[in-house]
Amino acid sequence: DLVIASDSQRTQETWQRMQAEFPDSIDERFNSDFYHGGLADIANACARLTNDISTVLVLGHNPGWEDAVAELAGQWVRMTTANAALLESDIDGWAKTMEQNWGLVDVLRPKEL
Repeated sequence: DLVIASDSQRTQETWQRMQAEFPDSIDERFNSDFYHGGLADIANACARLTNDISTVLVLGHNPGWEDAVAELAGQWVRMTTANAALLESDIDGWAKTMEQNWGLVDVLRPKEL
């Protein structure tokens, strides 16, 4: 439903390449807080979302993203360049992002595709 990404040039270019693989147009927001951000910045961005949004793709940088995945999934996952972690939750509103139990569904690694 929505992409929230770092406003860095590299992240915007990554999103432009990925965008063609999605079936429909997806709303996008570029967030300067994600550049050196982490879990708190993801939580702040998600807390402002409306409940009609069910799926969000967040794009950012390490080391913050690796730490965020570990905190949300409850397990350490090595996140190298261009990796993606798919997390899911029976979320009860985006404002409570950090109060939810998140499950790690999969980690996509380009070298393994």
